[in-house]
Amino acid sequence: MSNTWQRLWARNFSLYLGERFLHVFLKPHGFGRCPNKLFVPEGNLYAIYFARDEFQRLVANYRRFLFRCNLGVYARQYEQDFQRFLQWSGRVHRRNLRALSAADFARLLEELSRRLVDFAELQFLAFVALEGPLQELERVLAPRPDGGSLLQAVVTPYRQTKIARARVELLRLVAARKTTAANLSAYVRRYAWLPVYEFIDPPMTVADVRRQVRRMPHTTNELRQYRRNRRESLRAYRMYLARVRQPRLRRLVQIAHAWAYLKEMRDDYRRHAYYLLIPFWREVARRTGLPFAQTNCLTADELLRFLSGNGALDKKIIAARQRRYALRLRHGRLEIYRGRQADRLARLVSGRALNRDVRGTVAYSGQASGRVRIISHRGEFKKFKPGEILVTTMTHPEFVPIMQQAAAIVTDEGGITCHAAIVARELGIPCIIGTKIATKVFNDGDVVEVDAGKGTVRILK
Repeated sequence: MSNTWQRLWARNFSLYLGERFLHVFLKPHGFGRCPNKLFVPEGNLYAIYFARDEFQRLVANYRRFLFRCNLGVYARQYEQDFQRFLQWSGRVHRRNLRALSAADFARLLEELSRRLVDFAELQFLAFVALEGPLQELERVLAPRPDGGSLLQAVVTPYRQTKIARARVELLRLVAARKTTAANLSAYVRRYAWLPVYEFIDPPMTVADVRRQVRRMPHTTNELRQYRRNRRESLRAYRMYLARVRQPRLRRLVQIAHAWAYLKEMRDDYRRHAYYLLIPFWREVARRTGLPFAQTNCLTADELLRFLSGNGALDKKIIAARQRRYALRLRHGRLEIYRGRQADRLARLVSGRALNRDVRGTVAYSGQASGRVRIISHRGEFKKFKPGEILVTTMTHPEFVPIMQQAAAIVTDEGGITCHAAIVARELGIPCIIGTKIATKVFNDGDVVEVDAGKGTVRILK
């Protein structure tokens, strides 16, 4: 059965968002319908799968669209859609939620749930592009002796994201020795949303920033290297594009360059919007009587029925879902599993990864050896030690402090425009992405050799 499913990613999301994700690409218009999906446990994370044939049709339709559209206009419209969701979240943030009647609050939840599906669909388009034009460009350039350096130039974001800007601002504060309480408080007011990946995630605090600062011993070098790499890569991109005469290759290069920014830009708006919606979910907790961490363990319909006075909450079921759950969308109809049932559904699509070579795409060349440290989310950062090999499903902006200390980075997921690839190039750290199985093959403490020239990782002991 695993051959019938296309795995897109694994993240640490609770049931409410997972269920919203499953409802993307169900409309009869657009780039294609995908009414069959899975959201299943995978270690400490949850992985989303699309039916392979449906997803491949979606990829083909979106590829055709990207080749026909005005790419500059589309990129601006794409970002504007994210801006609109952020602006709506800001309006919700400013409302007196406690003063709303039960009916008005239920209507607001209904609107949020509907908007989240459209917002999630926008986010998924990055993975659709990755599976289509971006992979095609990788195949075209990979055989060339200079293919790796060309890919690095092409996928340099053409604009600095807000998250990258936040990193640069903190580096400057540290380099200038201006990490006073007042300056760090002002920094937190601007960027408290940075670690918010889910509605229930805690925002950044001054204490969090101080911990980051302690992990930043070479700020001047990092700033200099970041600026130099970015300047040189963008110049190399412009020079390469000017030499490309084949129309299809030229378009592939332009699409990949556009998505290098757009894929990272999504986090600027998603995290900020989710941060602004935290008070809404605290009000959900108050009205339902649930602990804040369990408010996201119900579907949109279940929450709506309860808040409208037409349903009850089974707290035992909610607690079980908080521990482990799985979702299946079968021909557009949702099925919910928990406990052993969730694990059985996950086994339908998970393959055994033992005794297999670990190979992936080179994001930044180099060699390194060291002990493996598998990190799934920021709650595990404290176990990471400088000089270890960071092995993870995929990195996110909050991973940067430990990425700086890694001897090498290895990920299950990712393509040429992924976060791990971009940051590894900026930091000059050997990096292999898209192995699919690294977190399943290796264990914490394994000593491995990373050859980010050949794209291989092997166990030494």
